[in-house]
Amino acid sequence: MKKTKYYIETLLLIVFMSFAMPVSAQTGFEEDVEDVPEELEAPINNWILAAMAGGAVAGYVFLRKEKKAI
Repeated sequence: MKKTKYYIETLLLIVFMSFAMPVSAQTGFEEDVEDVPEELEAPINNWILAAMAGGAVAGYVFLRKEKKAI
């Protein structure tokens, strides 16, 4: 039962993290400013998903080693 609860919690965490909203690093400029960018302001690219997946795998591996050591 404990194992099933752990898997359900992990699955819910992954689902909630995978539906993250797109974000920008800064807000846009006022309309009266001359250097208003044409494109999206400093977008955070898709590499963040790869970094999160790598962190999840690394966390799993380290926790797995710790569990075997006990």
